[in-house]
Amino acid sequence: MAKKKSINLNSKKYFEQGKKHLRNRDYVKAKDAFEKVVDLDSNYPKAYSYLIPVYHALNMDANAVQAFKNAIEIDKEDLAAHYNLAMMSLKKQQYLTAKKLFKKVIDANKRHVGAIFGFGIASYRTGNMAAAKKCFEFVSMADPKNGIAKKYLEHISKQRLK
Repeated sequence: MAKKKSINLNSKKYFEQGKKHLRNRDYVKAKDAFEKVVDLDSNYPKAYSYLIPVYHALNMDANAVQAFKNAIEIDKEDLAAHYNLAMMSLKKQQYLTAKKLFKKVIDANKRHVGAIFGFGIASYRTGNMAAAKKCFEFVSMADPKNGIAKKYLEHISKQRLK
């Protein structure tokens, strides 16, 4: 059963500070701000969602997994939590886990370019070139500046010619 949503106004202030620190890649300050949010209000799922990449950047992956669990305990449909844990899994080369989490995001938002791109990379790394090609084609059309998707497409095309 989902817990009630957060309404603590001080939490919001610290949350915004945490987002600013995260944008600036000051992970220690971001961690402190987001942890302050959950200290003030443990029912603030987005704070847990944002802690996932922060903890990962600080090599605190066990904490990142716990933050994911806390976020989905409050809101099991928290797409940010699923996406952030998928990105962490992708970086750790846990491709099957990443695919499962990215799929959850894609099922909810068929045009989520980041999740489709991540799913494409995980598919590529697990040898599913057809799925990877489809993802990279979508990403290349949705985000023409994404040169990485284009490079993956070129590589897939070269492999098929061999």
